[in-house]
Amino acid sequence: MFLRSRHVAVVGAGLSEDPVDTWLREQGLSRDIALQVPSYLQALQVTAQSDLVAFVPRRLARSMARRFALRLLPPPIDPGDYHEQLFYPRRAAQDPASLWIRALAQAISRELGSLTERHQSRLARTRIAVRPPPSIRS
Repeated sequence: MFLRSRHVAVVGAGLSEDPVDTWLREQGLSRDIALQVPSYLQALQVTAQSDLVAFVPRRLARSMARRFALRLLPPPIDPGDYHEQLFYPRRAAQDPASLWIRALAQAISRELGSLTERHQSRLARTRIAVRPPPSIRS
């Protein structure tokens, strides 16, 4: 049923297809792509307003499910690990604001990466307060 459903594919900048489709093809499988969007958030928005299915990272889906009134189901396939990349222009390598936001993103990523399933409910109750460094406050 999953592969026969109509899907939203997330094809980010510089990619020719959704990484899920690359993985499916390696397994000898394919899915019916009805729409391509450039981000997971857009995939969730489209899914909320249609009968399409989206394959998105679990943490994002959980955090946005209530907002978009989405029903989350475990996928019938396991595509393995997924890795996000943090890119920035060379000219920003020593910029205080860029250094701060990159350090913050890396810290949050490490924290999220260390969580196990049993800690997910605690994360849902946690608020992250972010204070910019003095050099970029207005």
